[in-house]
Amino acid sequence: MLNVSQDFLNSIGKPVLLNLFGTITIGNTTINWDKSIVERGKFNITDKCVKSSGFSVGSVNAGTLNMNIYLPNYRAYDLLGGSISAFYGFSNENIPLGVFKITKSSPNGLGWISISASTQLIQANYYDDKESLPSTWLPKDTTPYYLLLSLCEHAHMTFGNTLEEIQTMPNGNQTFSMVDDSLTSSTTDCLSYLATILGGFVTCDRSTGHVIIKHFQTAPVWTVTPSLMYRGTLSIAGFTMNLAKVMAEFYTNGAFSAYGAAGLEELVGNPNNVVVDISDNPFLESVYKSTNIDYIIELLINVGDKIINVPYKPFSVSIAGNPALELGDCINIVDQNGISTTSVISQYSYTFMDKHTIKCVGEDSRLLNNVPVNQLKRSEEGINKRINSIARTSLMKKSDYIKLGENFQKGLLYCLYDDEVST
Repeated sequence: MLNVSQDFLNSIGKPVLLNLFGTITIGNTTINWDKSIVERGKFNITDKCVKSSGFSVGSVNAGTLNMNIYLPNYRAYDLLGGSISAFYGFSNENIPLGVFKITKSSPNGLGWISISASTQLIQANYYDDKESLPSTWLPKDTTPYYLLLSLCEHAHMTFGNTLEEIQTMPNGNQTFSMVDDSLTSSTTDCLSYLATILGGFVTCDRSTGHVIIKHFQTAPVWTVTPSLMYRGTLSIAGFTMNLAKVMAEFYTNGAFSAYGAAGLEELVGNPNNVVVDISDNPFLESVYKSTNIDYIIELLINVGDKIINVPYKPFSVSIAGNPALELGDCINIVDQNGISTTSVISQYSYTFMDKHTIKCVGEDSRLLNNVPVNQLKRSEEGINKRINSIARTSLMKKSDYIKLGENFQKGLLYCLYDDEVST
């Protein structure tokens, strides 16, 4: 949670004067705006820090802002590509809500403009080129900080963590390289691989808009009491997602997939134990190829130690707005019966002068869409094995293949053609 005063926290849910203001920057032009020209109920920010419907590490998500603003002296398309910053305040205390790039702007009545904007992570893949893969230009044998810095520079984004901050994270002092034969072309995937190794997720700093790595917290920073909740909106799951293990499998010439990085395993006695699977990570793969298995285990333990105590208990509640809350924050929730639940925020939707919905998203693994999870897992594992078995192919003349002799590459599928056939 952002650092705010007790007076700020005491004002939540009270009939006090709230402030909303910011700037829109288009080239050398700066437009100052405030709540007086924003349609009531039409200023909303959403964001999340998990990949799908449960606990995960390594997520990369761009937060979004939507608002309806009265700017009679500007045309809607003049705002496209500009940046917008927003601040929320009580009395003389103001906090940043984020820095966003305007991706859509359309007229919405006389003088009114509807704006959609996203954090700079929206452009992570804008400059990707399949003819120039990250494995060819990322630095070799270096720490995660310099790899993250290089990826952000490639995507014309600014990396916000300091070297010291990254070094304090799990595996932050270890050296990694992307394997030379990795066909990964997505900057988003590369960011996800590294955030996974660091035991965190990728988001943007609300003050600067810069890309940062953050982690789920384990100590509550705030308590949601019944007086702050909208009636009937509290829902708390009857299960907690606990970390069972961190695992990694390595495939010869595997097909890398950042968004297969977390799953569930049905274990006897606790079917909602979480298995964080970081298999086929091209940065971890390079370590696997060059060192002993004990070192790999140490890296996995480092990740596990960071996330094992995260109280990931799915819930959803709409509250009087507390925009000081951030993704990954740990909070206490007290229901009408005085029962307290501790969990973390993995998704939120904040609307100025309206509901602030916070969630820890998750589904009961015992039944997903009426299909037992163990059946889903078996199907997933079978598909992954088939994908990894054919992930690398090489088109080659028969005569050239014969010349290889015993020097052929294991795990590579050779597709041969007659010498007289042109390609």
